[in-house]
Amino acid sequence: MPNIDLIPGFSIIDNAVNAIPMLGQLKFFDYVLTFFMYSIVGWCMETSYCSLAGGKFINRGFLTGPMCPIYGTGGLVFSLALSRFAHRWYVVLLLGVVLADIVEYLTSYIMEKLFHARWWDYTHEWLNINGRICLKHTFYWGIASLVYIYLFQYYYLSLYLQIPQKIRYIALAVIFCIFIVDLINAAKNAMDVKQFKAKLASFSGSVAELKNKLTGAKPAENENVSGLTKQLHELRTENTASKPGKYKNRMYKVYGNLRASSERTLNAAEELLAEIKKHFTDDSGEMY
Repeated sequence: MPNIDLIPGFSIIDNAVNAIPMLGQLKFFDYVLTFFMYSIVGWCMETSYCSLAGGKFINRGFLTGPMCPIYGTGGLVFSLALSRFAHRWYVVLLLGVVLADIVEYLTSYIMEKLFHARWWDYTHEWLNINGRICLKHTFYWGIASLVYIYLFQYYYLSLYLQIPQKIRYIALAVIFCIFIVDLINAAKNAMDVKQFKAKLASFSGSVAELKNKLTGAKPAENENVSGLTKQLHELRTENTASKPGKYKNRMYKVYGNLRASSERTLNAAEELLAEIKKHFTDDSGEMY
């Protein structure tokens, strides 16, 4: 990649290379604070993008506060793995997309295993892998890796290293405390989602079991139908506030895939339950 010197003193290659010794000046706590700073920058970008696309403010991210840790992780991975290849932009691009996709895929996989929920799903995107990563977002990550190495990192480190170390310690302590509180709250919300998914799976299983009894001409009590109807109502209102479209758990507001998967399961169970009810009603539609 040739130097770009349209602005006096500005050279993409030189700035990218000059950032390397700056990285060597960082201590462990500096990397931790940088992780949080990148998380905040990532949150600003994603929230702005989603808010503009949605026509309203959307607080993106797993956390309630202005942080998206996946961007903090991605930024550090870019710094540590890509900076040494600044003279070869195509290597930066290739490694950037590979490493970013690995981070995104592993994050999706781990969160799904921990909380039994798919937080994002690219199944309907072209050329996706298990719905966790896709070509479109891989392209975004590639652009991000180039922008980060050749435009962002040098200026960030130049400003960061001017901050007195004492101020950095104080900032890290404050941000870390806020992060821990926010993380605990987010984990609680995620566990609520996990429990709701478990209830939903159990309910769907009960409806399917009752349907199988009827299909197999086995005895089934209409009390079971009444109980399942009540459960359906409780499930529909458990994560929804008094106003339509409002959710008690912010995870359902932020991650549309969670809403969609829950609604699909509920709708399928509701249709099956309506079919079952026909076996326990008379001609006037009243339950026996």
